[in-house]
Amino acid sequence: SAFPVVAIWEASRAGAPVAEGMAWVPQAAFVTRPAMDVSMALVDLPTLAFLDACEGGTTLAACAEHVLHLYPTARTDLVFARLLTTGALAAL
Repeated sequence: SAFPVVAIWEASRAGAPVAEGMAWVPQAAFVTRPAMDVSMALVDLPTLAFLDACEGGTTLAACAEHVLHLYPTARTDLVFARLLTTGALAAL
């Protein structure tokens, strides 16, 4: 998003107003429902690239290769682990 969606969502969930001094920078996020509780997490660029690659039914290996092509120093093992533990990947 072109907006700080995670910061706005977190303020809203806490019942707080959006801080006046908040930096209005683009943020990407994914929303999951582990145990039916809504959760939003800030997504870094390698994770976003992995999710984008997954969208077309690409193999997980091809998704990891895609990430490494764009971000050679990315830790695809950690990207994949985070997506699994947060419930962003529901089925393999």
